[in-house]
Order: sequence, then structure tokens, then C-alpha cells
Amino acid sequence: MFTDVLKSQKNKPSPRVARALEYFQALYQVEALAKGELPDGDTRASYTHRLRQQHTVPLLNTFKAWLDDLAPKVLTLP
Repeated sequence: MFTDVLKSQKNKPSPRVARALEYFQALYQVEALAKGELPDGDTRASYTHRLRQQHTVPLLNTFKAWLDDLAPKVLTLP
């Protein structure tokens, strides 16, 4: 969805699209990190859970707050 908008805007995406894509990129970075090398004595599940709690939860909370703030500005009824 956001990537379709980005492609349609030629060279410069709108600030809203760019910001949303930054959130998605950050989320994918956490997932890539979770697939990396395990610390000694850790299981994949516990390592992934810990990374998501430390990084993904705060990112999603911030993203949701931004979307909640943005919604009244873009979702107006005629």
C-alpha cells in the first residue's frame, strides 16, 4: 500500500509515506536481527521474543500514536 503510493509519486514521496516506510524498515530490521546469530545459551524463540519486546513493541506503540494523531487529519467526512 505505502510502496504503491511511493512509486506513484515519482522521485519524492510525501512526508507521511516516507515516515510510514521508515517505521516498516525499522520493524524489518528487528526481524532481520532476530534471524541472526544467537547469543550463547539462548534459544531462537527466547531471543526473538526478547528482541521484539525491547524493540518492536516500542516501535509499534510510537507508530500507532503517530497514526492516531494523523487519522483525524486525513480521514475527514464530507
